[in-house]
Amino acid sequence: MNLMKAFGIDVLFYGSSKALVAVTWIVIISTLTKHLSPANYATFWQIFTLIVGAATIVTTGLVTAFRRYYGQFEQNKTTDLYSFAATGVTRTVISLGLLCFVPAFLISAYIGEWPRSGSLFALAIFSFGSAALFQIYSGHLMAKRKTTYFLAMTTAQAVLFLAFCSLGIFSGDAKDVLLAVLFLGLSYVAVVQPWSLTAIRRTFRPFRNTETRKWEREFLFFGLPLAFMNGAFLLGNMGIQLIIANMASPYDAGIYAAFSAPIERLVGFMASIAAMAFLPLVAVKWDQNQRSEVLRFLGLVVAAVALISTVISILLVIFNDQWVTLIIDKRYKSGIDLIPVLCAATTVSTIASILADVLIVEKKTVHLAVFFTISSIVGLVFSAVLIPIAGVSGAVLGRLISAVFACMLICFSIWRSLR
Repeated sequence: MNLMKAFGIDVLFYGSSKALVAVTWIVIISTLTKHLSPANYATFWQIFTLIVGAATIVTTGLVTAFRRYYGQFEQNKTTDLYSFAATGVTRTVISLGLLCFVPAFLISAYIGEWPRSGSLFALAIFSFGSAALFQIYSGHLMAKRKTTYFLAMTTAQAVLFLAFCSLGIFSGDAKDVLLAVLFLGLSYVAVVQPWSLTAIRRTFRPFRNTETRKWEREFLFFGLPLAFMNGAFLLGNMGIQLIIANMASPYDAGIYAAFSAPIERLVGFMASIAAMAFLPLVAVKWDQNQRSEVLRFLGLVVAAVALISTVISILLVIFNDQWVTLIIDKRYKSGIDLIPVLCAATTVSTIASILADVLIVEKKTVHLAVFFTISSIVGLVFSAVLIPIAGVSGAVLGRLISAVFACMLICFSIWRSLR
């Protein structure tokens, strides 16, 4: 099967999954914003960002290693070795992740003035562990190009979260947040559990020898910089929300959160699909020195992603009143002015995420960690400086500056690497 055909098939399945999840999340956001006040919604979204962001931090490096190296194991007919190595490194990553999540949650709870509750702390740990396991197994499915299973699994999780939120009986602001976090964890557990009892148990069999340990180290060293990279993403995302909440108001933070989430999913729709399909397909070709073919293909992918993201952004700006009325409660409508800059920031970020795959296949993950950390700090500094001048719009402009800076750093590194 040629590269373009295989990419098209994968994009079809991943696109179906992302479309279903995006639509479901739009309904979830609509449900939550109609039920929660802007300040209370801001609290939940900060907790949600921490849980999912932290799970992404500790698992993306491992998931990317799976996607980068699985084709090599398959080509050498050593997939059993992959399974053995994946078992040990998965246990290590989740254990370390739990140790890091606890202080991160406590610090964020103090800064964000979240409800002081042992129940919230326990539910956040539960949801974090569930999300981490979900993301690792999703990455395993992407590495093996099991697109049908991936479609079913990711869609089911979003639909279950929506069902739990819709059927839940809320009473009181604190319980609203507690129940929402509980429902998030349950949606991950309910979806992962069938696979964890069958496919995971068969695939990740506990076994260790010298070769297995070698690949465990390879996965960890490859993926650790990506953990720092995703830490930079979380720093930027959480940082902007906390800066807005403290320098403007929790109300403004809720407005920002209500608009940033659907725009990220709509404008970044194609980029997330392309990133899923691109890396597993080109990794083997890159190792076989078919780099010109990979780079030509990358150019087509970047052009398509940029075009689709731009078209979606234009439509969101033109029909802003219609989709905002449909998705977001009228109490949040003052955030319409944020739409153009949020769309621009997300579009540039999507291009950077695709270009970053070149450095991943080059195994230069350390460069990505440094670039995104620097750009996140630059974005936070500009956000803090611009909020007193332009309010929440200034914070969003800081996010756009961060995305442009990251894209420039990645492009310069690619030019130096491949010139």
